Amino acid sequence: MEEQVIGYKRFELEAETIRGFLERKEGWRARGERMPLAFLDGTLLFSSRRKDAVVQFSKHYSEALVKLVRLSRDTQVPVVGFIDQSYAPDLRDLIEALDSSLQKTSVYDAQMLRAMSVGGDEGAPLLASWGDRTIFWHCQRTNLSEQFYDERGEPLVGFVYLQTTGDGAPARLDIPEWVHAAGLLEEAVDAVRAECVVGNGYPYAIETADEAAVMTTRDREQFLRAMQDFADQNSFAFRISRKAASKGRRR
Repeated sequence: MEEQVIGYKRFELEAETIRGFLERKEGWRARGERMPLAFLDGTLLFSSRRKDAVVQFSKHYSEALVKLVRLSRDTQVPVVGFIDQSYAPDLRDLIEALDSSLQKTSVYDAQMLRAMSVGGDEGAPLLASWGDRTIFWHCQRTNLSEQFYDERGEPLVGFVYLQTTGDGAPARLDIPEWVHAAGLLEEAVDAVRAECVVGNGYPYAIETADEAAVMTTRDREQFLRAMQDFADQNSFAFRISRKAASKGRRR
């Protein structure tokens, strides 16, 4: 449970930072600026098939994501949820729903798209070259909260798959529906392509943010040392190993 709480708090801060960016960039057209783009390191959709403690956080995640997507629409500043290794089954579920005679499989969309070809078995791969993308799909998976639909009952978020490497499965981009409706989809995907060029297949902006935020072993040891000092000063029953304490003092 502690890991879920920490994970959500981290996500909450990330979402808050993105919302600040969207608000600052509002009015970019009137100022004659190039289209700004915000990245979320993960999906813009939240659904859970699990029946455990994680479900407790589904409402909080959903509300935060919907708030982010609606703010993106209100400010007209695109936000993209980037999933490098997606296990989403939306397209697979769609195909199986259209043809009930098909045998159920456990294949994911990214695997399926990589294996598919244009023109039959002898044709070229569907996503043959770096930078190729699929069409935009609106997401209406059955276990999505109704919060992910607008006042007319239309989905707020869709997705495309983008080939960001020369080989391997494509990445999934979750994109607010308004971006597609406003004719900004290709410009937004181009921005992702550019980031992936610099980041060697992964958006440089996300890569840099992760590098700056990660807690190293040295950081962890110094934190534990500070915790031990605080506990000693306040007579708390908290102890760390002597090895860790020694490292914290010497580094």
